[in-house]
Amino acid sequence: MPDEHGFYKAFLNNDTCVDCGLCVKVCPQRHSIPFISHSVSRHYVAQVADKMVLQYSSSGGVAYELGRWAIRNGYKVVGTTYDTEQDRAVWKIADKESELSLFSGSKYIQSIPSGIISQFDKQDKYLVVGTPCQIAGLVKYIETKRFDRNKFLLVDFHCHGVPSYIVWDKYVEYVKKRMDVKNFTNVQFRSKSLGWHRFLLRFESETKTYYSNNPTDHNVFYDYFFGHAWLNESCYTCSYKRENSMADIKLGDCWNKNYKDNKLGLSALSVFTEVGNQVIQEIKRDLLLKEDAENVVCQGQIQSGAKKNKYADKIEEQFRQGGNILAIRFRYLFLPSLFPRVMEKLSSILFRKH
Repeated sequence: MPDEHGFYKAFLNNDTCVDCGLCVKVCPQRHSIPFISHSVSRHYVAQVADKMVLQYSSSGGVAYELGRWAIRNGYKVVGTTYDTEQDRAVWKIADKESELSLFSGSKYIQSIPSGIISQFDKQDKYLVVGTPCQIAGLVKYIETKRFDRNKFLLVDFHCHGVPSYIVWDKYVEYVKKRMDVKNFTNVQFRSKSLGWHRFLLRFESETKTYYSNNPTDHNVFYDYFFGHAWLNESCYTCSYKRENSMADIKLGDCWNKNYKDNKLGLSALSVFTEVGNQVIQEIKRDLLLKEDAENVVCQGQIQSGAKKNKYADKIEEQFRQGGNILAIRFRYLFLPSLFPRVMEKLSSILFRKH
């Protein structure tokens, strides 16, 4: 269960604790984990050649291609899928190519690894995709439990932070009411129906489809997410940005203006280790790949922890009081941004006239 703020966090159960200290040893928040000295630092703009894979990927489809390579080379793949029964993002282990589609697309909510890491077998090889802090914790777990690090290919991504499940649950409730359904059959956080530059949620039931860009919704969930309205507190002090990574490979969206005309999606791909570099060399025949400078490939990604919205506490209070998700958005996210946007528009008009 999430805590009172809507986040899944580790806690100590005194009834079952055996004082082994493992939870403390592997926690990246309890220990300052030194970032690895990268043996490689190469950066690419990438896109998978398979158009079907590209269509259902959030950006350039590189994660799917890494998964396909992993399965074909005897690895198990650990990634995040959306559980439509629980309306939660959960970790899952896949060992067949047919299962990789479960991981397609970003999930802009906290992923829950419960019960998965304990299934790791020292005889197996794993590709693991997770947030930078999850990968950092996993590295400590691998070291502490004496797994062979060479049997792991670790991939993280440019992370914006994770919003409270209280916000997500309220939004899910709103969408289900609009659709008049009890459950979704599929949730796509980044539908490319209007192109990949648009952030568009797509919900499906057995008979209906809902898009978040309708006049009433108007992408309300993304207003909370990108407005840093209610993120996990640790996200505001996150140090796992850009090359600060414990992974072999880092992925993300490539937003550089030089590639703004691309309509299908591009990945920002950074390689930090020889292992990661070797894998990219093996799959590059299935990618459209262009090496570029780090500041070009990663342009648009945040450089430090997310800046907390000054109304975050008020927003949380309103949710606790049962406030309407649209009304809270209007009062604390739309109105405060209205004056700056109007002034920016006026300035641009005046500048053009002179």
